[in-house]
Amino acid sequence: MKVIERRNIGVGHFESTPEMVSNLMQVMRTGRISYGPFSQQFEKEFAEAHDSLHAVLSASGTDSLRVALHALMIERGWKCGDEIIVPATTFVATINVVEQLNLVPVLVDVDPVHYCMDPKSAIGAINNDTVCIMPVNLLGQSAELSLLASIAEDNHLMMVEDSCEAMFVNHMGFPVGSWGNIGVFSLYMAHLITGGVGGIAITDSTERASLMRSLVNHGRSPEYISIDDDDGLEGDELVAMIRQRYAFIHQGYSSRITELQAAIALPQLHNYQDMLARRYAVASRLTAGLRKHSKRLQLPAEREESEHAYMMYGIRMRNGENKWPLMKYLEERGIETREMLPIVNQKMYAPLTSTATKRGESLAVSRDLIRTGFYIGCHQGMTDADADYVCEVINGFFK
Repeated sequence: MKVIERRNIGVGHFESTPEMVSNLMQVMRTGRISYGPFSQQFEKEFAEAHDSLHAVLSASGTDSLRVALHALMIERGWKCGDEIIVPATTFVATINVVEQLNLVPVLVDVDPVHYCMDPKSAIGAINNDTVCIMPVNLLGQSAELSLLASIAEDNHLMMVEDSCEAMFVNHMGFPVGSWGNIGVFSLYMAHLITGGVGGIAITDSTERASLMRSLVNHGRSPEYISIDDDDGLEGDELVAMIRQRYAFIHQGYSSRITELQAAIALPQLHNYQDMLARRYAVASRLTAGLRKHSKRLQLPAEREESEHAYMMYGIRMRNGENKWPLMKYLEERGIETREMLPIVNQKMYAPLTSTATKRGESLAVSRDLIRTGFYIGCHQGMTDADADYVCEVINGFFK
């Protein structure tokens, strides 16, 4: 392969389009910069794309996770100290929102190939205090959602899908996010669809969607969420609606998205098939160029009967080899890297890992990923030449 001159390749990509600019100008002309028509249209189309009846936008994927759990806590009567089963390889938000609601995250290991929640470990963690399973669809692919959903149903548990890193992909013919009681996605920068920041939760329950929308808006009465809600009303009906403007029925959050973010995100929703196709092409080119190193590198694998959005391109060093020399080599040559979401080596989560150990859960795969796992970019902004450059750099490392 011909040596290519140095390139700078990040883990994410954003490119503005004329439609985005037009949408933003429309928002600015109307002065409607809070939740409005673009937000409502995005919710409607996103829910439809994920085979769901309702979608609720929020300020971040983290906020959507928190609101999802809080809504279930109210709905199901969970009490402080109830347990949520979470994978030990995930972004910190998955753990944090559980603790912020005074619930207890119970760490279980991930499978060694796809790095998602191991169903056997999940079953072993269920006890009388367990109320929910929260699998994470990591790096752009689904967890073993069909089996995890069955485990939740058989044990009368709720299931929330943390799908912040996966959109628009199917597992056994059904979209990620639609397997659980609530599915949560992120619109943060570097994700497939971005508003800069933002989150969205989907559900088939009208009551649950109304509750989440209330929690996003300080716990306000769901009868008045948008400034359009009193349009066309007169007399006593208008007065009754005005009263709802400052009627609060829950202790909620200030977690609202702006119309500006939705105006940026909506055009991407209309183009997601093309973005997915390009990500898949980049991943295929990377895999073809790196397959020769299979004795030292574990490259991404696609789960059977599942699709992959390739939000990132995950790499694991084999045989316990330390990842840092290769990561350093890549960074020095303009290729951005990220650790594969370390949790078990974080000091603030030491009590959780200690509890898992006492329970007999070794978290062996997650611990190994601390030493061996990382990821690089795999996005629609990468050209074939970019992918070839990544392969050439890694080839150079192994010479």
